[in-house]
Amino acid sequence: MRIEHWENALYQADAAAHTLLERGAAPAFGTPTMFWSNLYDARVQLVGHPGPDDAFEVIEGDLSSARFVGVYRNGPTPTGVLLFNMSRRLPHYRQVLDRNTAYVTKTSVDAS
Repeated sequence: MRIEHWENALYQADAAAHTLLERGAAPAFGTPTMFWSNLYDARVQLVGHPGPDDAFEVIEGDLSSARFVGVYRNGPTPTGVLLFNMSRRLPHYRQVLDRNTAYVTKTSVDAS
């Protein structure tokens, strides 16, 4: 997948340096991508690669308040996280997707 974003270039540089210095088989490059946009008074952020057939579930906040976090899943595996006016939660969910953690639920959110 081609992703033209400055942040992706930084991650690719890290992966290339790791491959060069380790002189062995490099792990697959799979850092979750992210984009954001300001839409009027809203900040919308998406991390990961959700597919069109992935299930979506709100796990923090609620849609009516216009402040929520939702997770996209393909089976039990999270494929993406959508944050709507919840920017402070971005680092947490980025780590969750980076670890490919299947346990993104309302319960796990309360524990973090």
